[in-house]
Amino acid sequence: SVAVITEDLNRLTLATDIPVNVSSSSTVCTVELEPDEVAASKKGHNRRTAKALVVLDNIEFRIQQCFHLLLHSYRIDHIGRELLLLRKAMQNITRQTDIVIARKKAIGTQIDILATQFSSYESSDDTPVEINTDTLPQAPINEFDEITQVALFLGVACRVFMGVSRSSCDLIMKIISIVLFLAFRRSDNGLNSSNTNILKQVPMTAESAEAKFHLTGKTVPYAVCSCHCTYPPTYAPGSTSPIYPERCTHRPTLTTECGEALLVGDDGNFRPRKTFLYHDFKDYLSGLLSRRDIEATMDQACDDLMDSIDSPQPSFIKTPFEAQYL
Repeated sequence: SVAVITEDLNRLTLATDIPVNVSSSSTVCTVELEPDEVAASKKGHNRRTAKALVVLDNIEFRIQQCFHLLLHSYRIDHIGRELLLLRKAMQNITRQTDIVIARKKAIGTQIDILATQFSSYESSDDTPVEINTDTLPQAPINEFDEITQVALFLGVACRVFMGVSRSSCDLIMKIISIVLFLAFRRSDNGLNSSNTNILKQVPMTAESAEAKFHLTGKTVPYAVCSCHCTYPPTYAPGSTSPIYPERCTHRPTLTTECGEALLVGDDGNFRPRKTFLYHDFKDYLSGLLSRRDIEATMDQACDDLMDSIDSPQPSFIKTPFEAQYL
């Protein structure tokens, strides 16, 4: 009968146990996945993300190893090869989840910092370094009158050796100028041409007096973190404004990162919280060698050393050159 056929149809189920919803207004069947199948799909996505994060952890560990290798000049070449491998490994990670993208960006910044520090190092080479000292400015104080030289030295000594403030040094330079004027003044309150020229040579500020000696040289302003890690500046092409990383990436241990902010400021005008001014040694040495008197003194010391190598060591050593040669 019809009732029996209807009861049999109600008991029918699909062989795959997948429920089928048939819309009354459409002939399209919608197949709903079971919760186990959805979980399996998510598990596959999570597994690929976890694998990508493990690879990124390994890359970050290798980067920290390279930072430690920078302390050993004889292993600098190894860092250059490692940088190529690290960048290639980063390109092979194609997972596009938020956490992977964020980690890739942070690690990419560390690779850029490593590359910058690596480029500042030079492989050890025993060949002589050629420096053109013709471009080094000669101190104009040598062309000044003796009275002017003494006045300039007094002002610079107060500033550099005695630690007198800049404003106080400016006052000292002005007083020196007044004293010289009173000493040079004739009975008719006039000055001869020689004394007038001396007064024109005496500057009114300590900064101008220091410039006559050319005490400043080539320097590099490093950004310094509270953990004492330093970061050299980078420069955009054609720009003289230094660029520093925003936060410290130093790792005291392999599992912790400092992360302290290195910069202060607002409206795009950022500057390091603390700086370390590094004086370029080659620039300093070339400045010494550009002065014939100092170069002659250095050469004489080396000549004396070579002459005394085969001589017996004195009982009392007055200079390092008299010590035993190693």
